[in-house]
Amino acid sequence: MKSTFKIILIFGFCYLVQLYFPWWSAALVAFLVNTMLEQKAFKSFLTGFLGVGLLWLFMAWRIDYTTNSILTNKIAALFQLGNTYLLIFISCLPGALTGGFSALSGKLFRDVFKSKVSGEGSYY
Repeated sequence: MKSTFKIILIFGFCYLVQLYFPWWSAALVAFLVNTMLEQKAFKSFLTGFLGVGLLWLFMAWRIDYTTNSILTNKIAALFQLGNTYLLIFISCLPGALTGGFSALSGKLFRDVFKSKVSGEGSYY
C-alpha cells in the first residue's frame, strides 16, 4: 500500500514539475519523496523506477497519439525496430532508471543521517 502511494506521488509530482522544469527534475522529485518516506532499498528503487517510468511511458504514448505516429514511425524505421510501441517502451527506460537510482539515493541519504542521529552505527 505504501509503495503504491509513493508511485502515485512520484508520478503526480513529476508530471507537475516537468511541465515547467527540465527532464532531470524528475530525479529530484524521486529523491525527495524517498528521503521523506522511509522504505527498504529495493522498494525505494522500484517506486522511483515505476513512478518516473510510467510517467515517461504515458507522455511518450500521448505525444505519439496526438501526432498520429508521424515521427515515431520514421524513427522506428530508421532504427529498424518494426514496431512503434517498442520505440515508446525503449524511450521510457532512461527516465525509469534515473528515477530508480535517484529514489535509491534518497533512501540511502536518509539512512546516513538516521544512523548518525540515533547513534546506531559507526562508519569508522
